[in-house]
Amino acid sequence: MNRASGAGMILALGLGLLGMNVLSACQQGQEIMPPEVATQNHDAISPSGNYTLTVVALEEGGNPYQRFEIRDRKGQILFSPPEQFSARHTTVFLWDALDRAWVYSGDIGTFYWERQASSNDWQKWTYPQAEASAPAYLKQLRPKFFPK
Repeated sequence: MNRASGAGMILALGLGLLGMNVLSACQQGQEIMPPEVATQNHDAISPSGNYTLTVVALEEGGNPYQRFEIRDRKGQILFSPPEQFSARHTTVFLWDALDRAWVYSGDIGTFYWERQASSNDWQKWTYPQAEASAPAYLKQLRPKFFPK
């Protein structure tokens, strides 16, 4: 074996090892979402088991956005707010321990919807003006934004 072919083998081996390390890091970097978080590929069941949070991905005028629906156990839509959240910004849809549906939008802020027992309507609240404590996952994800 001459020097050039030996160097080529070493380079090929090095690149192969580098590729394996990058692939491994990418696989390890995949975050496993907690069960209370809904994504386009995964609905989230509320802690009581009474509701399902579904993320709907749409596009309008070339701009991708997301919205959510709250469904009952049979899959019937109970609530579908008019709000749309840009898919170009970090957006998290999730339940808290009290069956409130939360949306964190890196673009327009944080909101939650709470079912009103007297009317079965879902009332929208803005965080942090409302007195609710943010879900643990949001506190972990963005601790500077969620002190309470």
